[in-house]
Amino acid sequence: MKYGVYALKYYPVNTQTLQYGTNGTCQPIPINSNQGKTYKIKSYKQLSPLNPNERVSALMNKYSVLSAIAVNNKFQSYASGLFNDCDSTTPLNFWVVIDGFGVKTIFGDYWLVKLNWGIGWGEKGHILIDMSKNCGVTYQGFVGQV
Repeated sequence: MKYGVYALKYYPVNTQTLQYGTNGTCQPIPINSNQGKTYKIKSYKQLSPLNPNERVSALMNKYSVLSAIAVNNKFQSYASGLFNDCDSTTPLNFWVVIDGFGVKTIFGDYWLVKLNWGIGWGEKGHILIDMSKNCGVTYQGFVGQV
């Protein structure tokens, strides 16, 4: 493998364009470069559909979860708080990274989901999705092994 996955601190978001990389274009970073540590993905595991506990277990073991979700037009206007406006008629249409989960007293259990829309969208590039509404989070998912 010539390239790997690298830590975001070595490949920051351009705060003016909200895009990754140089001049809005992605630049591969060779594994043995001096631009920061890269990680090779050795294998991956597909997670069982409709099994939120499997996702929670992966997150508790410090793995991020790649998941397909059903993004509807209401995602674009999300700014903060709990998102529970999922549309059951929207098919899975967007890949995201589930970075975590939690419970907030004011609104309950949520998934912390990172979209690639930049840090100017949502809560610094993340959305809190109501676990009870799901938006497809538990339908299809993968965990990479580094």
